[in-house]
Amino acid sequence: MFGVIGVALVLSACSTTQTVVPLATDTIQVTVAAHGECDLEAARKIAAKRIAVETIRRGFDAYTITGSSSRSFNPQQEYTARLYKAGERPTALDARAMLGTGWSKVVAEHDERSCRA
Repeated sequence: MFGVIGVALVLSACSTTQTVVPLATDTIQVTVAAHGECDLEAARKIAAKRIAVETIRRGFDAYTITGSSSRSFNPQQEYTARLYKAGERPTALDARAMLGTGWSKVVAEHDERSCRA
């Protein structure tokens, strides 16, 4: 029983709250607030991963970050991203490349609570 409680404490020691707000068909706002042992850099990585996941889930292929803000007192990151179809904007970041070779598994299994990007 102690093992289960210990695992629960470890998981709660490093968690995130993530929200995605659609601002338009091709624009989203992602906010990540890290809690416990997660720091500002972890929040940034999680936000970048979440944007890539949401880009693919919404039927797009690439994105650009159009705005950002952070609050270091509670590590929170907020990003606005514009989403693009393949070839629509050559300088946009490729969501699948950002997630790596196992991107389809990452999109299918993305855990919104983990502070591990």
